[in-house]
Amino acid sequence: MKTILDIPIDDLSTIVDQSTDSFNSLDHGSLLLTGATGKIGKWLLASAIHAIKELGLNLKLVVPSRNPRNFLDRYGADCADASLRIVEADLGSYGFTDSKFTHIIHAAVDNRKNLDENHVGIEMLKSTQMIAQLCQKQNISRVLYLSSGAVYESDHCKSLLLESDATLPDMDMLDKVPPRPAYGNAKKYSETLLMEVGAVVARGFSFVGPHFPLNTHFAIGNFISASLKKEPVVVRGDGRDIRSHMYGSDLASWLWSLLVNGQPRTAYNVGSDFGLSIGELAQFVARVMGNSAGVQILNEDKPSQRGCYVPDIQKARKLGLELRVNLESAIDKTAKWAATHPDVA
Repeated sequence: MKTILDIPIDDLSTIVDQSTDSFNSLDHGSLLLTGATGKIGKWLLASAIHAIKELGLNLKLVVPSRNPRNFLDRYGADCADASLRIVEADLGSYGFTDSKFTHIIHAAVDNRKNLDENHVGIEMLKSTQMIAQLCQKQNISRVLYLSSGAVYESDHCKSLLLESDATLPDMDMLDKVPPRPAYGNAKKYSETLLMEVGAVVARGFSFVGPHFPLNTHFAIGNFISASLKKEPVVVRGDGRDIRSHMYGSDLASWLWSLLVNGQPRTAYNVGSDFGLSIGELAQFVARVMGNSAGVQILNEDKPSQRGCYVPDIQKARKLGLELRVNLESAIDKTAKWAATHPDVA
């Protein structure tokens, strides 16, 4: 299986085909892509590298990384033909102010294992303030910020979450933010701060595909992992919470479109509106993967604070964005990738 950054070329070609107009609008530009070594960032960087080659783009890419050597040791060959500059830099103090940018995608989240959620929030705000200052200094008009569905308050009753459901803070209150803002709170302030400089906001929900974890707290990943091992699919809670999942190629295609075509100072939900309960999802994964070991619902964990975490995506659809990979295909593609990339999955 031929890949770039461990993502199948077939998926990357799909992204380029669906986003050709968006990529062509970046020709002769310079893109700052933060968070490019993360799970979503790899999809964006790999598809940009592939687009540069396939479409003959003159596009300069600047990627900050805390440890570029580790990244290049694994992926240096994939990056060799692109106009790619990887800069050793910390989230809050990037060393690339000598570069001039036409576009920015700010996808960075500090996920160091020694940081708790509050400190992740602090680092997030630092990096967001730096990006906002850079936008003002260089008068950059096309900026995309990767936010999260975490900006929505917990709600057990609402079936689909609308962009208008999020209550964002007044930036005049920023100096009154608790000294250790948690993840969702920091995302809210980051949205407001970057909308002030004209950013488009993409609120990400739940995703599946290469690089999305199979061994953490994400249910679908755990279900796929168990089925690969032909082990029972285990649901720790009661299985009633509702979730949806978007495949990585759809995610990347949507993000490239939002960077170029999204309305400035506007938030868009990014995810699937096809929701299943966790119990139904467990059964679905087991069936798609032919896992005869069955599903076990243990009723051990407390109910989630989010009964339904599924976005309304009508605003994105008005831009012509659609879900092209259904859940069955997403599970099948992820499982085949994981089986051939055990060191990454």
